[in-house]
Amino acid sequence: MTQSADQPATVPMALLVCTTCASTWQNGKRVGISGGEQLLDRLQSRLADGANGAIALTPIQCMSACSHACVVAFAAPGKHSYLFGDLPHDLAHLDQTVEAIAACADLYVNRPDGLLAWGERPEPLKNGVLARIPPTTVPIA
Repeated sequence: MTQSADQPATVPMALLVCTTCASTWQNGKRVGISGGEQLLDRLQSRLADGANGAIALTPIQCMSACSHACVVAFAAPGKHSYLFGDLPHDLAHLDQTVEAIAACADLYVNRPDGLLAWGERPEPLKNGVLARIPPTTVPIA
């Protein structure tokens, strides 16, 4: 991704997607394709179309927000991290959710601090913030 002189450089981000969200269980075993896997699949297609190399789509087996399926997170070095939940994952709303996540990720990747004001986030991401975590200031060895 190239930047003009008047644009800040982007910091690559991780877009984490919980792949066990909205799973169906039978006899203690997961069956079928989860809502999280469907979301991940659509996001892979959507982000490939945009060819934005600054967004690293990362599947996560469980993000421990099971009562708020579907869940995604935005994280990047030196930025606030976000955990979004209660994202619509039914087939009627899945494309809208994917577009909202992609648009919000584009905002996030271009923010030096990662802060996303409520009013600028796409609708599905306005009320689903489960956590906003400040950047760590502790050196990690």
